[in-house]
Amino acid sequence: DDFDQGFEDSRDDFAMPKLILLQSKSPQCEEDGMKLGSLYDNVAEEEVPNPSVNFVPVYRDHVFVEKTDDAARKYIATHSLNSEVVALAKETSEKFGQYYTAAGNKLEEKFVIYAVNAADGQPFAFDVKGLSMKHYKKWRSRLGKIMVARPDGSKKAAPFHSHLCTLTTDKEKTENGVFSVFNFAAASGTVRDSVIDKTNPLFGEAK
Repeated sequence: DDFDQGFEDSRDDFAMPKLILLQSKSPQCEEDGMKLGSLYDNVAEEEVPNPSVNFVPVYRDHVFVEKTDDAARKYIATHSLNSEVVALAKETSEKFGQYYTAAGNKLEEKFVIYAVNAADGQPFAFDVKGLSMKHYKKWRSRLGKIMVARPDGSKKAAPFHSHLCTLTTDKEKTENGVFSVFNFAAASGTVRDSVIDKTNPLFGEAK
């Protein structure tokens, strides 16, 4: 029945690409010769040619990833922010930002950002964690300060999906080595200049 529909109405059986920020110990760097700071598309299974992506954010998930606290760092589970596992880990934490489960596994905080690529209108996702967290939170705070007018003239915060942003990569050096990080910026001048409305096709795609 859907033979002549083409691709436009059948996205439900497509995998959403995730852009992975490569670190020095990523398999793509160690085995395939890709460079620290590159972006890897896990669906196309190839490096993104230009590690600068204009996008409109759609929504984000705030989760904690449970892994073994050893060299293997084996994945155990992903927990929502409001889960009992996360609540207990925070309650018993001896240092802010360092959380462990009752089984002794480490919890790593991350944001999963779902977005629309401004170049082609296609959805994708990326993880923000580690050193990138401070850049994300600063960017998110800047977006939250932008107000737009309602039809009645009152003001409201601009919707998350009304911001045209640029995702880039950079490197930061710590006592443990050099790591890749995400940076965020307005795609057109200032954050205010980069607000889009319903007349922009990307606004509809993101909403």
